[in-house]
Amino acid sequence: MGVLTTGFLGLVALLLALAAVTALGLTLAMRLRPLWGERGPLNFGDSRAASRSPSANPWQSLYPYWSAAQATLPSGPPLPVSAMAAGGASYQGAMREVTVLCCDIRGYTAMVSQYPPHWIVEQLNEFLSGMTGAIFQHQGRLDKYMGDGLLAYFEPADGTVASSAVNAATAALRMMDELARLNQQWRQRGLPAMEIGVGLHCGPVYIGSVGSHMRMDVTILGDAVNVASRLEALNKRFGTRIVVSDPIRQWIQGAFRLRALGKVAIRGKSQPESVFALTGVLDASARRDCAQAI
Repeated sequence: MGVLTTGFLGLVALLLALAAVTALGLTLAMRLRPLWGERGPLNFGDSRAASRSPSANPWQSLYPYWSAAQATLPSGPPLPVSAMAAGGASYQGAMREVTVLCCDIRGYTAMVSQYPPHWIVEQLNEFLSGMTGAIFQHQGRLDKYMGDGLLAYFEPADGTVASSAVNAATAALRMMDELARLNQQWRQRGLPAMEIGVGLHCGPVYIGSVGSHMRMDVTILGDAVNVASRLEALNKRFGTRIVVSDPIRQWIQGAFRLRALGKVAIRGKSQPESVFALTGVLDASARRDCAQAI
């Protein structure tokens, strides 16, 4: 009798195990079905994969919370950035002659180590909001926030680099005014004041999307971006707030106060470059003469 009972229980256990394996197999089959075509597994490098699959993008079946925009892969020839902004989701780009603005907070690492994180985040958000507003006010475009800084660019308003250089220089000075206002508020709230450095340079850049099929970001790339970053770092060396390149000086010298800092070696450049500190604007008549000249 005991042997029969043991055998019966063993049979039940075996049937339950088979049922569990069958259920697991059906679940996997349903999950992997979008990845399996009529002729076998799909090759995601094959452009015909989408037509053989029940869904346009099989990854969407595996990741239901992935947005359609992120799941769409880039393709096609480059288009102007203006088309990307006007037409919505596009992963293409183009070359542009722009003025690049790079900004960074001085002593940010030490500040983070001395204050609670939630204070730093609140203050950083206020800082970035103020700086971004100054940039937008003068027809600039934000490329990205970079932790304790930001990268922006200015496209020519009238087809000439001069207009983008003037707008960028004006925005940089406006950023200093906005920072002074914020510092006053922060001191009253017991928060530390901030100091920033800004670098300006102009030149051709690629404006378009960079990334992977899982995430694409529209950004700017090129030598002008690297030089603007190097110029921003020179503020610490010279004790200045805004450093501009010689090409920028040539465009804005009739409307802004500039101080020569000499020639410096810039990483990536074979020859030393002349750099200048931007300290303010000239009087209204000088700015009118400059506007007429450009």
